[in-house]
Amino acid sequence: MKKMIKYMGITAATLLAVAPIAMPVISSATETTVKADAASGVNQADVQKWLGEVKNQVTIKSGNNLVRTEDMEMGYVMGSDGIFSYGTDQLTPQSPVFDRYADASKNLTNDLFASFNDNANGDDLFFNNRNIGVLMTATANDGSISGNLKPADINKVLQSGAGVTFHVKLAYVAGEPKGSDFYGNDATPTILGSKDVVVTVGTSSENTGDQNNQKQATGINYDGIYSTTVNAKLYDGNGKATSAILPKNSLWKIDRKLTADGTTYYRVAPNEWIKENDGIQIFPDVATVTTSRQAKLYTAAGKVITDRVLAPNTSWYTDRVGIVNNENMRRVATDEWVSFNDLKASGNIAVGTN
Repeated sequence: MKKMIKYMGITAATLLAVAPIAMPVISSATETTVKADAASGVNQADVQKWLGEVKNQVTIKSGNNLVRTEDMEMGYVMGSDGIFSYGTDQLTPQSPVFDRYADASKNLTNDLFASFNDNANGDDLFFNNRNIGVLMTATANDGSISGNLKPADINKVLQSGAGVTFHVKLAYVAGEPKGSDFYGNDATPTILGSKDVVVTVGTSSENTGDQNNQKQATGINYDGIYSTTVNAKLYDGNGKATSAILPKNSLWKIDRKLTADGTTYYRVAPNEWIKENDGIQIFPDVATVTTSRQAKLYTAAGKVITDRVLAPNTSWYTDRVGIVNNENMRRVATDEWVSFNDLKASGNIAVGTN
């Protein structure tokens, strides 16, 4: 990115958890999203970050990393259609992700679910919320067994050398939920987000999150926050597209920057990179701003919103700044941005280049 905006005293930790509640010009769809976030008390940025830190693909050694008795006792819903359910009171998107009762005395090297995340950045992002749970089902990649796999079926497929895809969902239930409220026959949990983890069998003696056991690209250190403007594909360190998609308008912490064959990528998780052109870098800045004249609204992708504008001399709540259409803009709703040129000067922002 050619331009960069720098702020005094602003850090990533100040980023708002939910979309701002703006004025009456927001569409009903935007209001519904805002209310849903507020009602659940769930930080949607954390949801997407948690999903981003779970690997797209895990390669295990033949005969290793099978579903264990402990996994069935602690997470498998007996009598269900292949459902694993995990609480979140001790769950972190770091290793071990899904073994909530793990301790140092256990052999996590051979724990299948602990392979799904490797604590590469050690950021200790927790969901301490009884209303959130992890639901998983698994299917055979080769179709040898149809439908959701039971634990014994998972082991059978992996032992045969074929792959298994785990369908991971982060679920929310309001009130004072019981475990069955997440997975019972009458359960209607709200799915906050989902991700597929493809487990394949290789010959390496160690687990790896690399797509093809190739050396990962590293790039350079780069600290920022990135917002997708499309449903964006993820790429591995070799520039190969993976099956994972980052949802439009989701936020991601980026820690490295890589340019290969003229294309710039940002890293959002170990060996998971997003193209620079699939979003914008944003900068947290909570403020109330006032329009200096009638102001057009834009999407994060730079398109003019044709059915509404901001009236002159009206005040608006904003939580972030980004560069849209090569202009410095502030966000006033989920995907609605207004140009600095249409706002009265605030005096606390320094605009420059990086």
